[in-house]
Amino acid sequence: METRTDLLTRLRNIPDSQLIFEDMDNPDIECCALNFLLSNIEDLIADKQADEKVLDINSYHWETDPGHGWLVVPSHHLTAMKVQEKISSYSYISTDGKTAYLEEDCDAGRFLESFDSREEVQKAAKNWKDNYQENTFVRSLPSYSSDKIKL
Repeated sequence: METRTDLLTRLRNIPDSQLIFEDMDNPDIECCALNFLLSNIEDLIADKQADEKVLDINSYHWETDPGHGWLVVPSHHLTAMKVQEKISSYSYISTDGKTAYLEEDCDAGRFLESFDSREEVQKAAKNWKDNYQENTFVRSLPSYSSDKIKL
Protein backbone atom coordinates (compact mmCIF):
# COMPACT_ATOMS: atom_id res chain seq x y z
CA MET A 1 0.00 0.00 0.00
CA GLU A 2 1.30 3.45 -0.89
CA THR A 3 1.99 6.01 1.79
CA ARG A 4 0.70 9.56 1.68
CA THR A 5 4.16 10.68 0.63
CA ASP A 6 4.15 8.20 -2.28
CA LEU A 7 0.73 9.39 -3.41
CA LEU A 8 1.73 13.04 -3.22
CA THR A 9 4.90 12.29 -5.19
CA ARG A 10 2.79 10.61 -7.88
CA LEU A 11 0.42 13.57 -7.87
CA ARG A 12 3.30 16.00 -8.35
CA ASN A 13 4.30 14.06 -11.47
CA ILE A 14 0.93 14.60 -13.16
CA PRO A 15 1.15 17.34 -15.82
CA ASP A 16 -0.28 20.68 -14.66
CA SER A 17 -0.18 19.63 -11.01
CA GLN A 18 3.20 21.35 -10.71
CA LEU A 19 1.40 24.68 -10.98
CA ILE A 20 -0.41 23.97 -7.74
CA PHE A 21 2.71 22.90 -5.88
CA GLU A 22 4.94 25.69 -7.19
CA ASP A 23 2.52 28.48 -6.28
CA MET A 24 1.34 26.99 -3.04
CA ASP A 25 1.89 29.14 0.05
CA ASN A 26 -0.13 26.82 2.26
CA PRO A 27 2.04 24.21 4.01
CA ASP A 28 -0.94 21.87 4.12
CA ILE A 29 -0.04 20.09 0.90
CA GLU A 30 -2.61 17.32 1.36
CA CYS A 31 -5.51 19.77 1.31
CA CYS A 32 -4.31 21.31 -1.95
CA ALA A 33 -3.62 17.91 -3.46
CA LEU A 34 -7.11 16.70 -2.62
CA ASN A 35 -8.67 19.84 -4.06
CA PHE A 36 -6.68 19.29 -7.25
CA LEU A 37 -7.82 15.68 -7.50
CA LEU A 38 -11.46 16.53 -6.80
CA SER A 39 -11.57 19.28 -9.41
CA ASN A 40 -10.08 16.98 -12.04
CA ILE A 41 -12.42 14.12 -11.18
CA GLU A 42 -15.41 16.47 -11.36
CA ASP A 43 -14.22 17.71 -14.78
CA LEU A 44 -13.84 14.14 -16.07
CA ILE A 45 -17.34 13.19 -14.88
CA ALA A 46 -18.84 16.33 -16.44
CA ASP A 47 -17.06 15.61 -19.75
CA LYS A 48 -18.34 12.01 -19.80
CA GLN A 49 -21.90 13.09 -19.03
CA ALA A 50 -21.73 15.72 -21.78
CA ASP A 51 -20.45 13.10 -24.24
CA GLU A 52 -23.31 10.76 -23.35
CA LYS A 53 -25.91 13.46 -23.93
CA VAL A 54 -24.55 14.19 -27.42
CA LEU A 55 -24.65 10.53 -28.49
CA ASP A 56 -27.87 9.46 -30.16
CA ILE A 57 -28.17 5.90 -28.89
CA ASN A 58 -31.60 5.61 -30.51
CA SER A 59 -29.87 5.37 -33.90
CA TYR A 60 -28.16 2.05 -33.11
CA HIS A 61 -29.35 -1.17 -34.72
CA TRP A 62 -28.36 -4.81 -35.03
CA GLU A 63 -27.00 -6.63 -38.06
CA THR A 64 -27.48 -10.38 -37.64
CA ASP A 65 -27.02 -13.61 -39.55
CA PRO A 66 -27.85 -17.22 -38.57
CA GLY A 67 -24.77 -17.46 -36.37
CA HIS A 68 -24.06 -14.07 -34.88
CA GLY A 69 -25.01 -10.42 -34.40
CA TRP A 70 -23.35 -7.03 -34.27
CA LEU A 71 -24.47 -3.75 -32.73
CA VAL A 72 -23.94 -1.01 -35.32
CA VAL A 73 -22.68 2.29 -33.88
CA PRO A 74 -20.82 5.33 -35.22
CA SER A 75 -17.10 4.85 -34.51
CA HIS A 76 -16.81 8.26 -32.87
CA HIS A 77 -19.18 7.01 -30.13
CA LEU A 78 -16.49 4.51 -29.09
CA THR A 79 -14.00 7.34 -28.83
CA ALA A 80 -16.44 9.58 -26.95
CA MET A 81 -17.04 6.82 -24.39
CA LYS A 82 -13.30 6.05 -24.24
CA VAL A 83 -13.70 2.36 -25.08
CA GLN A 84 -12.09 2.34 -28.54
CA GLU A 85 -9.05 0.44 -27.20
CA LYS A 86 -11.21 -2.13 -25.39
CA ILE A 87 -12.97 -3.49 -28.48
CA SER A 88 -11.69 -6.82 -29.82
CA SER A 89 -10.86 -7.89 -33.34
CA TYR A 90 -14.02 -10.07 -33.29
CA SER A 91 -15.85 -6.86 -34.12
CA TYR A 92 -15.69 -5.17 -37.51
CA ILE A 93 -15.29 -1.66 -38.88
CA SER A 94 -16.52 -0.14 -42.10
CA THR A 95 -13.97 0.50 -44.83
CA ASP A 96 -14.34 4.26 -44.31
CA GLY A 97 -13.71 3.82 -40.55
CA LYS A 98 -16.88 5.66 -39.55
CA THR A 99 -19.05 2.73 -38.40
CA ALA A 100 -18.24 -0.03 -35.93
CA TYR A 101 -19.98 -3.40 -35.83
CA LEU A 102 -19.62 -4.60 -32.25
CA GLU A 103 -19.92 -8.35 -31.78
CA GLU A 104 -22.81 -9.25 -29.53
CA ASP A 105 -21.10 -11.53 -26.99
CA CYS A 106 -18.58 -9.15 -25.45
CA ASP A 107 -17.85 -5.93 -27.32
CA ALA A 108 -21.43 -4.64 -27.58
CA GLY A 109 -21.92 -5.19 -23.85
CA ARG A 110 -18.57 -3.62 -23.01
CA PHE A 111 -19.54 -0.52 -24.99
CA LEU A 112 -23.03 -0.26 -23.49
CA GLU A 113 -21.69 -0.70 -19.96
CA SER A 114 -19.63 2.47 -20.44
CA PHE A 115 -22.82 4.55 -20.26
CA ASP A 116 -23.80 5.85 -16.83
CA SER A 117 -27.52 5.70 -17.56
CA ARG A 118 -28.42 2.02 -17.85
CA GLU A 119 -32.11 2.94 -17.89
CA GLU A 120 -31.64 5.14 -20.95
CA VAL A 121 -29.73 2.38 -22.77
CA GLN A 122 -32.37 -0.24 -21.90
CA LYS A 123 -35.15 2.07 -23.06
CA ALA A 124 -33.40 2.79 -26.38
CA ALA A 125 -32.49 -0.89 -26.92
CA LYS A 126 -36.17 -1.84 -27.04
CA ASN A 127 -36.47 0.18 -30.27
CA TRP A 128 -33.30 -0.97 -32.01
CA LYS A 129 -34.11 -2.72 -35.28
CA ASP A 130 -32.67 -6.11 -36.18
CA ASN A 131 -31.55 -6.34 -39.79
CA TYR A 132 -31.33 -10.10 -40.37
CA GLN A 133 -29.63 -11.51 -43.49
CA GLU A 134 -28.60 -15.07 -44.31
CA ASN A 135 -25.29 -13.80 -45.70
CA THR A 136 -24.60 -10.48 -44.04
CA PHE A 137 -22.08 -8.05 -45.46
CA VAL A 138 -20.62 -7.55 -41.96
CA ARG A 139 -18.44 -10.66 -42.20
CA SER A 140 -16.70 -9.21 -45.29
CA LEU A 141 -15.64 -6.02 -43.47
CA PRO A 142 -12.17 -5.48 -41.99
CA SER A 143 -11.67 -6.68 -38.41
CA TYR A 144 -11.93 -3.87 -35.88
CA SER A 145 -8.82 -2.01 -34.83
CA SER A 146 -8.91 1.36 -33.08
CA ASP A 147 -6.35 2.79 -35.52
CA LYS A 148 -8.92 2.35 -38.34
CA ILE A 149 -11.40 4.77 -36.72
CA LYS A 150 -12.08 7.93 -38.71
CA LEU A 151 -13.85 10.70 -36.86
